[in-house]
Amino acid sequence: MRQLLTGGCGTLMTKMLSCLLRKCAIFLTSPSDFAPLPQEKDRAFIIFREVIDISFAQANLLQRGILIRGGMTVGPLFYDSSHVFGPGLVRAYELESRLAIYPRIVTEMYFDRYFPEYTKGEFPFVETDFDGIPYLSYLSPNTFASAVGMTLNALKQAHTSITLNLQDTRSEVGADRQKQLWLVRKFNELANQLNKPGFLIDPTQHFAPPKEAKE
Repeated sequence: MRQLLTGGCGTLMTKMLSCLLRKCAIFLTSPSDFAPLPQEKDRAFIIFREVIDISFAQANLLQRGILIRGGMTVGPLFYDSSHVFGPGLVRAYELESRLAIYPRIVTEMYFDRYFPEYTKGEFPFVETDFDGIPYLSYLSPNTFASAVGMTLNALKQAHTSITLNLQDTRSEVGADRQKQLWLVRKFNELANQLNKPGFLIDPTQHFAPPKEAKE
């Protein structure tokens, strides 16, 4: 964030964040009576589009040093021009605060209900993480390539962003450090899948042991 603001990218960053916030505030209900969309296929189309757009936004934000986490679900919302509340919002907050933990957007949506053509665990842009929680896989080869392009420059930008974040937490051993290490593992998986060993990140090179307390 600091590098973006001082580097003159504030306007671009603001636009991207605003776009992401709009995407995260989609409503699958009618503004007039909050009834579900009339046709299930319409709801499926909206969900598919938003999964793609949010995954792409997250990959682009990573390129600029911005890490985000969140929760994505389907549920009723009640809103007007200045207020929004409802079970859907509460559940999304619970997913983010209790399960996301790392810089990822987790989801509990039942994709097989809306997309029966996909078997469980094979929905595009969504993967099941090591802890059994589905999340938007913004660092999978397909998502990354579609979002920012599969070029050496794109990989270099992501590499630089992650390395800078590691340096900022190099003396920490708690939750913040674990979040960065999760991101390193995901990026290294991407580099291995693309057969680009030169982009692998060694987190031990960005770790400073805690200083011993003076007697």
